[in-house]
Amino acid sequence: MRGVIFDLDGTLIDTSKDIALSVNILRKKYQLKALPVEKVVKCIGNGIVNLISRVLNDTELDINSAVKEFRTIYRENMLINTVEYESVRETLEKLKSKGIHLAVATNKIEDLAGIILDNLNLDKYFDMILGGSNNRPLKPDPAIINEILLHWKIKKDKMLYVGDSDVDVETARNAGVKIAFFENGLGCLGDGIPDYRIKKIKDLLSISIEN
Repeated sequence: MRGVIFDLDGTLIDTSKDIALSVNILRKKYQLKALPVEKVVKCIGNGIVNLISRVLNDTELDINSAVKEFRTIYRENMLINTVEYESVRETLEKLKSKGIHLAVATNKIEDLAGIILDNLNLDKYFDMILGGSNNRPLKPDPAIINEILLHWKIKKDKMLYVGDSDVDVETARNAGVKIAFFENGLGCLGDGIPDYRIKKIKDLLSISIEN
């Protein structure tokens, strides 16, 4: 194994409480009832526009305007409750010590991903942190994975992608790389069939040794 690419929300970090908090601040502005965290979590995936469309599907509000408002709200509240998952830091340390390249590929707005990882002091482990931008299609399009591989000059059979959702499995399949599915994240597997299943991020260490 020469490289590992991670999804962010639900894989490296638990952002559920801050996303739900921000969603409900937005809904309160529109005089709507708060949604439980569990319901908001089910709406996460495929980027911010899809998130807001899902959490406001009981309204006829303008989604583009709501997305702009949510971006401001979330930026102000994204560092309150967000934490890394168990064993993330030790796993990144050990992978890095083996000379394995590490990167983040997320649909989250790129600068927000960087700010959160910096706040948690996790950004130092990654060669690249790529997220949603106007010039890059969202996952499950494989462009973000291919961009990292091109930078690393690593063959696809020498790297692993790690994620917590069916979107991640589809992304890996579209990119032609192996996928390790994190079972205790925020997403769900759906009909996807991952190459590996892990219950803790540290379980990646046995995969990197085997390959």
